[in-house]
Amino acid sequence: MSRLVETDTPPGNPVGRPLKHLPGIYARLPEGACALDEVDGRAKLNLGCARLHEHMCVGWADLVQVYDRALQSRKALAVRNEAIQGAGCPADLFAANATLPML
Repeated sequence: MSRLVETDTPPGNPVGRPLKHLPGIYARLPEGACALDEVDGRAKLNLGCARLHEHMCVGWADLVQVYDRALQSRKALAVRNEAIQGAGCPADLFAANATLPML
């Protein structure tokens, strides 16, 4: 699994609360029911689910653009490289970032 995904949040942490709604949302999407697993009563993202993986890759590509536009090229490169090499995202998603050197 990619280091970009941090899904463990302490109990009571508001960051983890939106995950409780995702199973219902993804269950309504074609091929989306696999997006979250429940482990020890907590929702965990399943990057093995093609629909979720696609959405995560698009999100990481957007984050790379945000960093790039904010002149944070080191962060942009780190996220892009980890998304492509660590999470298996397609490199062409990141082609819009012409200012970054390609792998």
